[in-house]
Amino acid sequence: MLLTADQFDLLIEDITSQHSMDKRDLLERIDKVSIEMGRLLDRSTSGVLYLLDIGMLAPFTNIKYAEPSETMSAIFEVPLSGTVTTRQGPDGRSSKELLLDVQDNTGSITMALYDGPAIEFFQAMDENKKVLAFNLLCKETKAGLVLRTTKGTHLFHFEGNDFVLKGLLDAVDGMQFMSIDEINTDDTIASNIPLSGTITRMQPLHRFNRKDGSEGCILKCELFDGTGMTWLVFWDSLAEGLQDLKEGDGIDIVGAYKKAGDIGTLYTNYRTRVNRRQ
Repeated sequence: MLLTADQFDLLIEDITSQHSMDKRDLLERIDKVSIEMGRLLDRSTSGVLYLLDIGMLAPFTNIKYAEPSETMSAIFEVPLSGTVTTRQGPDGRSSKELLLDVQDNTGSITMALYDGPAIEFFQAMDENKKVLAFNLLCKETKAGLVLRTTKGTHLFHFEGNDFVLKGLLDAVDGMQFMSIDEINTDDTIASNIPLSGTITRMQPLHRFNRKDGSEGCILKCELFDGTGMTWLVFWDSLAEGLQDLKEGDGIDIVGAYKKAGDIGTLYTNYRTRVNRRQ
């Protein structure tokens, strides 16, 4: 479980309010996804997966892989050693700022909070408690990378299971990836495939209209890992987010799958996570 029932309800309230969405319709779509997954995950985790897929929540990323100008979600430990200061803006208005050093198992980074509710959230926390943060903006400053809260940021005390989170992280350190040769030749390997390699060919993003009138898009690239090659197929929001990949880029993938009889091609869906290697 990533979120408690109350936390999940608050997240849905915030998102539907910010994006002028119908709450009942969004929950019905989330429940449909949960049924398609065989109800293997609780409602909040299925909901987070769906919101990640449609772009309402930024992908989970470890601190080690944070990049400037990108929006990310993550789980942090917060030592709570920061202090609140008052800043004077260009328009003459004053605002409060709280700087905190946060960390996960890959590194540490400074988090900057500006709005009152976010500052109050951290001031009321117990020391070293974990925080689940959605949609933080990573900015390059003179002092280095800083994560900033925005109007779209959602903050929660993390009371869930770390094991569940591992399946959502883009960056999975120490994971045992499968070789492409093994994937292509072993018929027992079919789903939730982890692999890593270098892009050798890219096809441009292709947009199309579905029968129901909605627009979709598809992106294809060829990946090489030293043992063999395979084509990767990305859809919709995942394809949109990866269309700037180029030949020579390294990526890690968790959650790819094969189609019976389709050797040399791997497919992705809303559960697939991709990490761009530095």
